[in-house]
Amino acid sequence: MRELTYYKGTPVPYITCWEQEVQAAINGAGGKGSQIRFQQLMVPGAPVTASYVDETPADRDAFGALWQRYPLAMGKGAPHFAKVHPARQRRCMTKMLCQVCGNPANFNEQGWQWLVTHEDAARLAAGGDPRVRTANPPVCNRCCDLARELCPHLLKGNALVRTPGFVPWGVYGIVADPAGASPGHTVPYGDPRIHRTLAGQMLVTLQKVQVVDLALSA
Repeated sequence: MRELTYYKGTPVPYITCWEQEVQAAINGAGGKGSQIRFQQLMVPGAPVTASYVDETPADRDAFGALWQRYPLAMGKGAPHFAKVHPARQRRCMTKMLCQVCGNPANFNEQGWQWLVTHEDAARLAAGGDPRVRTANPPVCNRCCDLARELCPHLLKGNALVRTPGFVPWGVYGIVADPAGASPGHTVPYGDPRIHRTLAGQMLVTLQKVQVVDLALSA
């Protein structure tokens, strides 16, 4: 079992980026091979496709999104709590690992265990649509209380939920084209832009969400 990673006494989530990882990505992790090239089929209306010069199968997910290249250097430098490491986030989503410690997330007869933020928690509490779209991977029992106590995104209110199933929805990242790059977009799988999006986080839709414990601020 993986142990929690700490920085100056504070636990650091598994999906958090560290200083050396961020700096290397800014400086072009992957070297010249990380340069982006654009292609378009000579067909009217064909989408523009982005690719790395030395792209490998590991650079894309099963739905065609190209992923940002970040080195693996956990614990090197200070943590960047506001920055999510693309490869570790994707690994947690596809392998159902806890976003805090990187160990298997909790699963029982009700399904996988997740934490959702106050907006979704309030909607679920009011009997709204029992589906949740999220970029936050699931959690294990050991880390659940820790995340609810320390994560700033959960302090306004949150809900511990279970879901028997979920489906990949898309990615959050940078939409690129020959004229430039536009960061901060959520792009669904199936959207033509997915083939020129540099993904930073995978989003999934949780299905038939059941609230296990609700913590809403007054």
